[in-house]
Amino acid sequence: MHESTFFDASFVVFIGFVMFMGIALKFGYHKAVGTLDREIKAIKTTLDQATAAFKAAEEQLSQERRAERHLSSEIDNLKILAEKRIEELQQLTHAEINAILTAKQHTADLTLDMMRHATILALREKLADQAKEALTHIIMTSTDQQTHEILNDQALEKLHNLLTASESNDNGRSPRQAIV
Repeated sequence: MHESTFFDASFVVFIGFVMFMGIALKFGYHKAVGTLDREIKAIKTTLDQATAAFKAAEEQLSQERRAERHLSSEIDNLKILAEKRIEELQQLTHAEINAILTAKQHTADLTLDMMRHATILALREKLADQAKEALTHIIMTSTDQQTHEILNDQALEKLHNLLTASESNDNGRSPRQAIV
């Protein structure tokens, strides 16, 4: 078992390894380097694409944020305009309601005045008829001619006074209209 140390097992392994490396370098070095170069280029291309996509995404995000701020300001402006328009419409509505109520109040006042005037005229007419009937009855029941003449003279005098008096003209109407 004394073999020479020159052909020791580790020496044979070393020689085998050197030969393997030589063959691997001679035949596989260029392929390995080419493969690594292609992978490096692919990684670099992927990295460039990712960088470009990232920049595009950042630009799009920036545009979206500007658009969001713009839309937000437009929404705020529209809110302000809507609130102003609502206030204007409320004021217009209140003014229209007040105008309608005023017109209705005026109409009601006129109606009441007309009804009051019609009632007064009806009462005057009724009282005049009753007074006429009473006077006719009194005149008919009194048989004295002299009493008839006195009553006729008094009635004519009162009529004359009413027609000539300016203070008894019933709210500014002529004396003849006041009697009627």
